[in-house]
Amino acid sequence: MIGAGEAGSLRWPRARIRINFVLTTIWRLTDSDLYKKFVTAWFGLFCAAFSLLPAEWEQRWIFYLGIVIWLPAVRHAWQSLARGTLVWAVAIFLALTGLSALWSDHWLTVGDEMRRAFWIGYFLLVCCAIGDYGLAYMRGVLGIAALAASVVSTYELASFLTACDGCARFVGLGPNAIATWTAMITGSLALIGMSIALPRPGPLAWAILAGQLPMSALMIATGGRAAFVVYVGTALFGVLLAARHGGRKLAVPAVVTVMLVFALSVGVVGVLGEQWLDTQIARGDSLRFRLWAENMQRIAQRPWFGHGATAHDLVYVNGHEVGNHAHNMLMAQTYYLGILGGALWLGILLLCLRVGWRAYRERGDLLPVLPLIFLLGVGCVDIGSVVVDVHPEWLFVWVVIGIALAYDTDRRRRPITSR
Repeated sequence: MIGAGEAGSLRWPRARIRINFVLTTIWRLTDSDLYKKFVTAWFGLFCAAFSLLPAEWEQRWIFYLGIVIWLPAVRHAWQSLARGTLVWAVAIFLALTGLSALWSDHWLTVGDEMRRAFWIGYFLLVCCAIGDYGLAYMRGVLGIAALAASVVSTYELASFLTACDGCARFVGLGPNAIATWTAMITGSLALIGMSIALPRPGPLAWAILAGQLPMSALMIATGGRAAFVVYVGTALFGVLLAARHGGRKLAVPAVVTVMLVFALSVGVVGVLGEQWLDTQIARGDSLRFRLWAENMQRIAQRPWFGHGATAHDLVYVNGHEVGNHAHNMLMAQTYYLGILGGALWLGILLLCLRVGWRAYRERGDLLPVLPLIFLLGVGCVDIGSVVVDVHPEWLFVWVVIGIALAYDTDRRRRPITSR
């Protein structure tokens, strides 16, 4: 007869066997093509949702649910794919940003900042896994996301032009929307779509190119001057790159699309009226030069390691707040992390640019190039902290870097003979 103690000792090994069996089954999901596609599809849904409710709880919950969905992929990426200079540069930057809260004005916030850095790192590991699972499916998913964003832009633009009388700028949907966020999200998704459409003719490509029209007009309606100008310049550059690499079939339609973008934008300005145009002109430089001068002085106070990621970052002129960050991506990271951190961030961007250039040179692929150029352009006149909770910055900063990591992973895993 087995005693109670012996029965208990037998139950524990059995429980361990069951747990190990469940975990093994979960980890083996990474061998399933269906799971790989689902991981990528959820990534695309997360990106597409930024065009609708970029700063609301619905958007965040897509990521929170993704934490569970993506877990086997993240484990696979951590064990097998987290290699290379770009991966380690991003990891060091995230760790440095999190720890920098210790020497900020609010050192007790180090836990919150480390949490933000951790989840960004988690998301980037997902991007590495997607690079291992296959770039073709990722391009298809992101193409659909861009197309969905053009549909949302059409609805938003129509609502603004018909229902808004005397409004200065279209802000976006949701109570937490900001016009600049809406403009940069729209520009990023438009260029992600164009990057996919230009090298690969087909029905989806034509639909994406047509979707550039409402998306560009929406950027005008937001008053996002930098986003629109950088978008147009990047789109033209993309057309030239595609034509040079053999995408001549779409070069002429793409040029026509860009011309229609200009025409439609002029039409939007005409509908909004002279008063709206005068208001945008009166904004001038939006005190950018004053903000940059003030931040340069602050950087000089703590040049090497900065003021910390959670430091007080408001700029006042004559007692009035005129900015809540540097409005320059590189300058902001230098303010938070010092010259060393700013140089590290610049290095990450240059490494991403190298990945993008290699993808274009070897395959004619523009996806890791054009959205990155857009980020560099708008980052010259906007963007503060990049290590934040799930907010719009995740799309035009971390999704763009994540795409570069996916391509870097794909390139490193391919045998040299296959290149």
